[in-house]
Amino acid sequence: VYFPDRVAPMLPETLSNGLCSLQPRQDRLCLCCDMTVSRQGEVRQSRFYEAVMRSVRRFTYGEAARVLSGESGNDNVPAADSATFRSLKALADVYAAFLARRCDRGGLEFNPSEVVLELDDRGRISSIAPRQRLVTHRIIEECMIAANVEAAKWLRKARIPSLYRVHEGPGPERVDELILFLRTLGITSVSPGRLQPADMNRILKATASGPEAELVETMLLRCMARAEYRPKNNGHFGLALPAYAHFTSPIRRYPDLLVHRAIKHLLHNGGAKGFGYDMAAMEHLGQHCSRAEKRADEAVGDVEERLKCAWLQDRVGDEFTVSVASIAPFGIFVRVPDLGIDGLVHVTSLPRDYYHVDAGGSALTGENYGNSYRLADRLQVQLTSVSVRERKIDFVPVKRTRKARH
Repeated sequence: VYFPDRVAPMLPETLSNGLCSLQPRQDRLCLCCDMTVSRQGEVRQSRFYEAVMRSVRRFTYGEAARVLSGESGNDNVPAADSATFRSLKALADVYAAFLARRCDRGGLEFNPSEVVLELDDRGRISSIAPRQRLVTHRIIEECMIAANVEAAKWLRKARIPSLYRVHEGPGPERVDELILFLRTLGITSVSPGRLQPADMNRILKATASGPEAELVETMLLRCMARAEYRPKNNGHFGLALPAYAHFTSPIRRYPDLLVHRAIKHLLHNGGAKGFGYDMAAMEHLGQHCSRAEKRADEAVGDVEERLKCAWLQDRVGDEFTVSVASIAPFGIFVRVPDLGIDGLVHVTSLPRDYYHVDAGGSALTGENYGNSYRLADRLQVQLTSVSVRERKIDFVPVKRTRKARH
Protein backbone atom coordinates (compact mmCIF):
# COMPACT_ATOMS: atom_id res chain seq x y z
CA VAL A 1 0.00 0.00 0.00
CA TYR A 2 1.57 3.28 -1.13
CA PHE A 3 0.94 6.16 1.28
CA PRO A 4 2.42 9.63 0.65
CA ASP A 5 5.16 9.15 3.25
CA ARG A 6 5.65 5.40 3.46
CA VAL A 7 4.99 2.01 1.91
CA ALA A 8 3.28 -0.91 3.65
CA PRO A 9 4.84 -3.87 1.78
CA MET A 10 3.01 -7.13 1.12
CA LEU A 11 6.15 -9.16 1.83
CA PRO A 12 8.75 -8.66 4.59
CA GLU A 13 11.19 -5.90 3.60
CA THR A 14 14.07 -8.39 3.56
CA LEU A 15 12.35 -9.94 0.55
CA SER A 16 10.60 -6.97 -1.07
CA ASN A 17 13.61 -4.63 -0.86
CA GLY A 18 16.31 -7.29 -0.96
CA LEU A 19 16.20 -10.80 -2.40
CA CYS A 20 13.13 -10.14 -4.58
CA SER A 21 14.18 -6.67 -5.73
CA LEU A 22 16.31 -6.07 -8.81
CA GLN A 23 19.63 -4.52 -7.83
CA PRO A 24 22.33 -3.40 -10.30
CA ARG A 25 25.02 -6.05 -10.84
CA GLN A 26 23.31 -8.52 -8.49
CA ASP A 27 21.98 -11.94 -9.52
CA ARG A 28 18.26 -12.37 -8.91
CA LEU A 29 15.95 -15.32 -9.53
CA CYS A 30 13.01 -14.43 -11.73
CA LEU A 31 10.18 -15.75 -13.88
CA CYS A 32 10.59 -14.48 -17.44
CA CYS A 33 8.16 -13.93 -20.27
CA ASP A 34 9.90 -13.79 -23.64
CA MET A 35 7.82 -12.35 -26.47
CA THR A 36 8.42 -12.10 -30.19
CA VAL A 37 6.67 -8.92 -31.30
CA SER A 38 5.92 -7.89 -34.88
CA ARG A 39 6.25 -4.31 -36.11
CA GLN A 40 2.45 -4.14 -35.91
CA GLY A 41 2.53 -4.87 -32.17
CA GLU A 42 1.30 -8.46 -32.45
CA VAL A 43 2.85 -11.00 -30.08
CA ARG A 44 3.71 -13.79 -32.50
CA GLN A 45 4.90 -16.20 -29.82
CA SER A 46 5.80 -16.22 -26.15
CA ARG A 47 7.32 -18.50 -23.54
CA PHE A 48 7.70 -18.47 -19.78
CA TYR A 49 10.75 -19.82 -17.98
CA GLU A 50 12.65 -19.52 -14.72
CA ALA A 51 15.96 -17.69 -14.96
CA VAL A 52 18.67 -15.74 -13.20
CA MET A 53 18.74 -12.04 -14.07
CA ARG A 54 21.53 -9.53 -13.59
CA SER A 55 20.46 -5.91 -13.95
CA VAL A 56 23.03 -3.66 -15.62
CA ARG A 57 21.70 -0.35 -14.38
CA ARG A 58 18.79 1.15 -12.47
CA PHE A 59 17.05 4.15 -14.05
CA THR A 60 14.43 6.48 -12.71
CA TYR A 61 11.61 7.19 -15.15
CA GLY A 62 13.02 10.69 -15.63
CA GLU A 63 16.55 9.45 -16.39
CA ALA A 64 15.31 6.94 -18.96
CA ALA A 65 13.12 9.62 -20.58
CA ARG A 66 16.13 11.93 -20.89
CA VAL A 67 18.15 9.15 -22.51
CA LEU A 68 15.44 8.59 -25.11
CA SER A 69 15.16 12.31 -25.78
CA GLY A 70 18.89 12.53 -26.55
CA GLU A 71 20.11 14.16 -23.34
CA SER A 72 23.24 12.10 -22.74
CA GLY A 73 26.86 12.30 -21.81
CA ASN A 74 26.82 13.34 -18.13
CA ASP A 75 27.10 11.34 -14.92
CA ASN A 76 23.37 10.70 -14.66
CA VAL A 77 22.62 9.83 -18.27
CA PRO A 78 24.65 7.25 -20.25
CA ALA A 79 26.19 8.21 -23.56
CA ALA A 80 23.82 8.17 -26.51
CA ASP A 81 25.85 5.57 -28.41
CA SER A 82 25.94 3.08 -25.55
CA ALA A 83 24.38 -0.36 -25.48
CA THR A 84 22.06 0.97 -22.80
CA PHE A 85 20.67 3.57 -25.18
CA ARG A 86 20.19 0.99 -27.92
CA SER A 87 18.28 -1.27 -25.52
CA LEU A 88 16.03 1.58 -24.39
CA LYS A 89 15.46 2.67 -27.99
CA ALA A 90 14.44 -0.87 -28.97
CA LEU A 91 12.05 -0.95 -26.01
CA ALA A 92 10.56 2.38 -27.12
CA ASP A 93 10.01 0.96 -30.62
CA VAL A 94 8.20 -2.06 -29.15
CA TYR A 95 6.07 0.30 -27.07
CA ALA A 96 5.08 2.29 -30.16
CA ALA A 97 3.95 -0.93 -31.86
CA PHE A 98 2.01 -2.04 -28.76
CA LEU A 99 0.35 1.37 -28.48
CA ALA A 100 -0.74 1.35 -32.12
CA ARG A 101 -2.28 -2.09 -31.69
CA ARG A 102 -4.04 -0.97 -28.50
CA CYS A 103 -5.56 1.95 -30.39
CA ASP A 104 -6.69 -0.39 -33.17
CA ARG A 105 -8.54 -2.68 -30.76
CA GLY A 106 -10.09 0.29 -28.94
CA GLY A 107 -8.54 0.05 -25.47
CA LEU A 108 -9.45 3.00 -23.25
CA GLU A 109 -6.94 5.85 -23.11
CA PHE A 110 -7.53 7.78 -19.90
CA ASN A 111 -5.21 10.58 -18.80
CA PRO A 112 -6.23 11.07 -15.17
CA SER A 113 -5.28 14.31 -13.44
CA GLU A 114 -3.28 13.09 -10.45
CA VAL A 115 -1.21 15.03 -7.95
CA VAL A 116 1.90 14.26 -5.92
CA LEU A 117 1.98 15.24 -2.25
CA GLU A 118 5.42 16.24 -0.95
CA LEU A 119 5.69 16.04 2.84
CA ASP A 120 8.04 17.86 5.20
CA ASP A 121 9.87 16.44 8.23
CA ARG A 122 6.72 16.81 10.34
CA GLY A 123 4.65 14.72 7.95
CA ARG A 124 2.68 17.71 6.65
CA ILE A 125 2.24 18.69 3.02
CA SER A 126 4.94 21.06 1.80
CA SER A 127 3.76 21.13 -1.82
CA ILE A 128 1.15 19.70 -4.17
CA ALA A 129 2.07 19.29 -7.83
CA PRO A 130 0.56 17.53 -10.87
CA ARG A 131 1.96 14.05 -11.36
CA GLN A 132 4.16 13.85 -14.45
CA ARG A 133 3.30 11.09 -16.89
CA LEU A 134 6.40 10.50 -19.00
CA VAL A 135 6.80 8.36 -22.08
CA THR A 136 8.81 5.94 -19.94
CA HIS A 137 5.78 5.38 -17.69
CA ARG A 138 3.80 4.45 -20.78
CA ILE A 139 6.54 2.15 -22.07
CA ILE A 140 6.57 0.13 -18.86
CA GLU A 141 2.76 0.09 -18.73
CA GLU A 142 2.35 -1.31 -22.26
CA CYS A 143 5.07 -3.92 -21.79
CA MET A 144 3.49 -5.07 -18.53
CA ILE A 145 0.09 -5.30 -20.21
CA ALA A 146 1.61 -7.48 -22.93
CA ALA A 147 3.18 -9.85 -20.38
CA ASN A 148 -0.08 -9.99 -18.42
CA VAL A 149 -1.99 -10.91 -21.57
CA GLU A 150 0.42 -13.75 -22.35
CA ALA A 151 0.10 -15.03 -18.77
CA ALA A 152 -3.69 -15.09 -19.13
CA LYS A 153 -3.36 -17.03 -22.39
CA TRP A 154 -1.17 -19.64 -20.68
CA LEU A 155 -3.61 -20.05 -17.81
CA ARG A 156 -6.62 -20.41 -20.11
CA LYS A 157 -4.91 -22.89 -22.40
CA ALA A 158 -3.80 -25.08 -19.48
CA ARG A 159 -7.19 -24.78 -17.71
CA ILE A 160 -5.39 -24.41 -14.41
CA PRO A 161 -7.17 -22.74 -11.46
CA SER A 162 -5.92 -19.18 -11.18
CA LEU A 163 -7.10 -15.57 -10.95
CA TYR A 164 -7.95 -13.32 -13.87
CA ARG A 165 -8.30 -9.56 -13.75
CA VAL A 166 -11.91 -9.10 -14.83
CA HIS A 167 -13.37 -5.75 -15.82
CA GLU A 168 -16.96 -5.72 -16.98
CA GLY A 169 -18.55 -3.01 -19.08
CA PRO A 170 -21.24 -0.65 -17.79
CA GLY A 171 -24.78 -1.96 -17.44
CA PRO A 172 -27.81 -0.45 -19.22
CA GLU A 173 -28.78 1.81 -16.30
CA ARG A 174 -25.33 3.35 -16.05
CA VAL A 175 -25.18 3.82 -19.82
CA ASP A 176 -28.51 5.67 -19.72
CA GLU A 177 -27.24 7.90 -16.89
CA LEU A 178 -24.06 8.63 -18.87
CA ILE A 179 -26.04 9.49 -22.01
CA LEU A 180 -28.19 11.91 -20.00
CA PHE A 181 -25.09 13.56 -18.56
CA LEU A 182 -23.38 13.85 -21.96
CA ARG A 183 -26.46 15.47 -23.47
CA THR A 184 -26.19 18.27 -20.91
CA LEU A 185 -22.78 18.98 -22.45
CA GLY A 186 -24.18 18.91 -25.96
CA ILE A 187 -22.81 15.45 -26.80
CA THR A 188 -25.53 13.47 -28.57
CA SER A 189 -23.48 10.95 -30.54
CA VAL A 190 -23.87 8.12 -27.98
CA SER A 191 -26.84 5.84 -28.54
CA PRO A 192 -28.60 3.72 -25.90
CA GLY A 193 -27.42 0.13 -25.71
CA ARG A 194 -24.13 -1.58 -25.08
CA LEU A 195 -21.28 0.91 -24.81
CA GLN A 196 -17.90 -0.15 -26.24
CA PRO A 197 -14.44 1.12 -25.24
CA ALA A 198 -14.08 2.67 -28.71
CA ASP A 199 -17.24 4.72 -28.03
CA MET A 200 -15.71 6.02 -24.81
CA ASN A 201 -12.47 6.91 -26.58
CA ARG A 202 -14.40 9.00 -29.10
CA ILE A 203 -16.05 10.86 -26.23
CA LEU A 204 -12.68 11.46 -24.55
CA LYS A 205 -11.15 12.81 -27.77
CA ALA A 206 -14.16 15.03 -28.47
CA THR A 207 -13.85 16.72 -25.06
CA ALA A 208 -10.07 16.56 -24.54
CA SER A 209 -9.42 20.25 -25.21
CA GLY A 210 -12.46 21.63 -23.38
CA PRO A 211 -12.95 22.70 -19.75
CA GLU A 212 -15.18 19.67 -19.16
CA ALA A 213 -12.42 17.13 -20.04
CA GLU A 214 -11.63 16.10 -16.45
CA LEU A 215 -15.31 15.86 -15.53
CA VAL A 216 -16.11 13.71 -18.57
CA GLU A 217 -13.24 11.38 -17.73
CA THR A 218 -14.48 11.09 -14.14
CA MET A 219 -18.03 10.32 -15.27
CA LEU A 220 -16.82 7.66 -17.70
CA LEU A 221 -14.84 6.01 -14.92
CA ARG A 222 -17.84 6.10 -12.59
CA CYS A 223 -20.12 4.44 -15.10
CA MET A 224 -17.88 1.37 -15.27
CA ALA A 225 -17.68 -1.43 -12.74
CA ARG A 226 -14.60 -1.82 -10.57
CA ALA A 227 -12.14 -4.44 -11.84
CA GLU A 228 -12.00 -7.61 -9.73
CA TYR A 229 -10.03 -10.82 -9.35
CA ARG A 230 -11.98 -13.91 -10.36
CA PRO A 231 -11.14 -17.51 -11.30
CA LYS A 232 -13.59 -17.34 -14.21
CA ASN A 233 -12.40 -15.17 -17.07
CA ASN A 234 -14.88 -12.63 -18.44
CA GLY A 235 -12.44 -10.39 -20.28
CA HIS A 236 -11.24 -6.87 -19.58
CA PHE A 237 -13.55 -4.13 -20.87
CA GLY A 238 -11.22 -1.17 -20.33
CA LEU A 239 -8.29 -2.73 -22.17
CA ALA A 240 -10.59 -4.33 -24.79
CA LEU A 241 -9.00 -7.73 -24.17
CA PRO A 242 -10.63 -11.19 -24.16
CA ALA A 243 -8.47 -12.35 -21.24
CA TYR A 244 -6.23 -10.59 -18.76
CA ALA A 245 -4.32 -11.53 -15.60
CA HIS A 246 -1.89 -9.80 -13.26
CA PHE A 247 1.58 -11.33 -13.58
CA THR A 248 4.11 -8.51 -13.39
CA SER A 249 4.07 -7.54 -9.67
CA PRO A 250 4.35 -10.64 -7.45
CA ILE A 251 6.17 -8.63 -4.77
CA ARG A 252 3.28 -6.24 -4.13
CA ARG A 253 0.12 -8.06 -5.34
CA TYR A 254 -0.94 -11.47 -4.08
CA PRO A 255 -2.93 -12.37 -7.25
CA ASP A 256 0.30 -11.99 -9.23
CA LEU A 257 2.01 -14.39 -6.84
CA LEU A 258 -0.78 -16.92 -7.39
CA VAL A 259 -0.36 -16.55 -11.15
CA HIS A 260 3.39 -17.20 -10.74
CA ARG A 261 2.64 -20.34 -8.74
CA ALA A 262 0.29 -21.58 -11.46
CA ILE A 263 2.79 -20.92 -14.25
CA LYS A 264 5.63 -22.55 -12.30
CA HIS A 265 3.45 -25.59 -11.69
CA LEU A 266 2.88 -25.85 -15.43
CA LEU A 267 6.60 -25.51 -16.12
CA HIS A 268 7.54 -28.18 -13.59
CA ASN A 269 4.69 -30.63 -14.17
CA GLY A 270 3.63 -30.13 -17.77
CA GLY A 271 -0.03 -29.59 -16.88
CA ALA A 272 -2.58 -28.56 -14.26
CA LYS A 273 -2.83 -31.94 -12.54
CA GLY A 274 -1.74 -31.86 -8.90
CA PHE A 275 -1.89 -28.07 -8.53
CA GLY A 276 -2.42 -27.06 -4.91
CA TYR A 277 -5.44 -24.82 -5.55
CA ASP A 278 -8.88 -25.68 -6.90
CA MET A 279 -11.54 -23.33 -8.31
CA ALA A 280 -13.28 -22.96 -4.94
CA ALA A 281 -10.02 -21.86 -3.30
CA MET A 282 -9.37 -19.38 -6.10
CA GLU A 283 -12.90 -18.01 -5.80
CA HIS A 284 -12.31 -17.35 -2.10
CA LEU A 285 -8.87 -15.82 -2.74
CA GLY A 286 -10.21 -13.66 -5.55
CA GLN A 287 -12.93 -12.21 -3.33
CA HIS A 288 -10.44 -11.61 -0.53
CA CYS A 289 -7.91 -9.89 -2.81
CA SER A 290 -10.59 -7.72 -4.43
CA ARG A 291 -11.81 -6.58 -0.99
CA ALA A 292 -8.26 -5.98 0.22
CA GLU A 293 -7.46 -3.91 -2.87
CA LYS A 294 -10.54 -1.76 -2.30
CA ARG A 295 -9.68 -1.27 1.39
CA ALA A 296 -6.12 -0.28 0.47
CA ASP A 297 -7.37 2.29 -2.06
CA GLU A 298 -9.80 3.69 0.50
CA ALA A 299 -7.06 3.90 3.15
CA VAL A 300 -4.74 5.81 0.82
CA GLY A 301 -7.59 8.13 -0.19
CA ASP A 302 -8.50 8.76 3.44
CA VAL A 303 -4.90 9.64 4.37
CA GLU A 304 -4.49 11.95 1.37
CA GLU A 305 -7.78 13.74 2.08
CA ARG A 306 -6.81 14.33 5.73
CA LEU A 307 -3.38 15.63 4.71
CA LYS A 308 -4.97 18.03 2.23
CA CYS A 309 -7.43 19.25 4.87
CA ALA A 310 -4.57 19.88 7.30
CA TRP A 311 -2.69 21.76 4.57
CA LEU A 312 -5.73 23.94 3.87
CA GLN A 313 -6.25 24.95 7.51
CA ASP A 314 -3.61 27.67 7.11
CA ARG A 315 -5.29 28.87 3.92
CA VAL A 316 -8.77 29.72 5.17
CA GLY A 317 -9.68 33.00 3.47
CA ASP A 318 -7.66 32.24 0.32
CA GLU A 319 -9.34 32.28 -3.07
CA PHE A 320 -9.30 29.42 -5.58
CA THR A 321 -10.52 28.84 -9.11
CA VAL A 322 -12.68 25.71 -9.12
CA SER A 323 -14.82 23.71 -11.51
CA VAL A 324 -18.27 22.32 -10.69
CA ALA A 325 -17.91 18.54 -10.30
CA SER A 326 -21.41 17.49 -9.19
CA ILE A 327 -24.77 18.94 -8.23
CA ALA A 328 -26.93 18.26 -5.17
CA PRO A 329 -30.10 19.90 -3.80
CA PHE A 330 -28.07 21.34 -0.91
CA GLY A 331 -25.27 22.82 -3.03
CA ILE A 332 -22.54 22.24 -5.59
CA PHE A 333 -19.44 20.13 -5.17
CA VAL A 334 -16.38 21.75 -6.70
CA ARG A 335 -12.81 20.73 -7.45
CA VAL A 336 -9.57 22.72 -7.42
CA PRO A 337 -8.08 21.10 -10.56
CA ASP A 338 -4.36 21.68 -10.00
CA LEU A 339 -4.52 20.51 -6.37
CA GLY A 340 -6.95 17.59 -6.59
CA ILE A 341 -8.98 19.11 -3.75
CA ASP A 342 -12.77 18.74 -3.53
CA GLY A 343 -15.15 20.83 -1.47
CA LEU A 344 -18.73 22.06 -1.13
CA VAL A 345 -20.35 25.38 -1.96
CA HIS A 346 -23.50 25.16 0.16
CA VAL A 347 -26.73 26.42 -1.34
CA THR A 348 -27.10 28.93 1.53
CA SER A 349 -23.95 30.73 0.32
CA LEU A 350 -25.39 31.25 -3.18
CA PRO A 351 -27.38 34.38 -4.11
CA ARG A 352 -30.76 34.27 -2.37
CA ASP A 353 -33.23 32.22 -4.35
CA TYR A 354 -35.15 28.97 -4.34
CA TYR A 355 -32.83 26.50 -6.09
CA HIS A 356 -33.71 23.20 -7.69
CA VAL A 357 -31.72 20.52 -9.53
CA ASP A 358 -32.69 19.85 -13.13
CA ALA A 359 -33.87 16.41 -14.27
CA GLY A 360 -30.43 15.34 -15.45
CA GLY A 361 -28.66 16.46 -12.28
CA SER A 362 -26.45 18.75 -14.34
CA ALA A 363 -27.51 22.19 -13.08
CA LEU A 364 -28.66 23.99 -9.95
CA THR A 365 -30.96 26.84 -10.97
CA GLY A 366 -32.65 29.61 -9.02
CA GLU A 367 -36.39 29.67 -9.62
CA ASN A 368 -36.90 33.43 -9.16
CA TYR A 369 -33.77 35.14 -10.48
CA GLY A 370 -32.36 32.57 -12.89
CA ASN A 371 -28.94 32.12 -11.26
CA SER A 372 -27.60 28.85 -12.60
CA TYR A 373 -24.63 26.63 -11.79
CA ARG A 374 -23.84 23.85 -14.24
CA LEU A 375 -21.41 20.95 -14.39
CA ALA A 376 -17.91 22.02 -15.52
CA ASP A 377 -18.63 25.73 -14.85
CA ARG A 378 -15.65 27.68 -13.52
CA LEU A 379 -16.11 29.66 -10.31
CA GLN A 380 -13.97 31.87 -8.13
CA VAL A 381 -14.46 30.81 -4.51
CA GLN A 382 -13.10 31.56 -1.06
CA LEU A 383 -12.16 28.88 1.45
CA THR A 384 -14.23 29.40 4.62
CA SER A 385 -13.78 26.30 6.78
CA VAL A 386 -11.93 22.99 6.95
CA SER A 387 -12.47 19.95 9.18
CA VAL A 388 -9.64 17.40 9.22
CA ARG A 389 -11.62 14.97 11.37
CA GLU A 390 -14.68 15.00 9.10
CA ARG A 391 -12.65 15.60 5.91
CA LYS A 392 -14.94 18.48 4.96
CA ILE A 393 -13.96 21.56 2.97
CA ASP A 394 -16.35 24.50 2.52
CA PHE A 395 -16.17 27.34 0.01
CA VAL A 396 -18.32 30.36 -0.78
CA PRO A 397 -18.54 32.11 -4.15
CA VAL A 398 -16.51 35.28 -4.54
CA LYS A 399 -18.32 36.39 -7.67
CA ARG A 400 -22.05 36.15 -7.33
CA THR A 401 -22.66 35.50 -11.02
CA ARG A 402 -21.82 32.29 -12.80
CA LYS A 403 -18.98 32.23 -15.29
CA ALA A 404 -20.17 30.15 -18.23
CA ARG A 405 -18.11 27.38 -19.74
CA HIS A 406 -18.00 28.97 -23.21
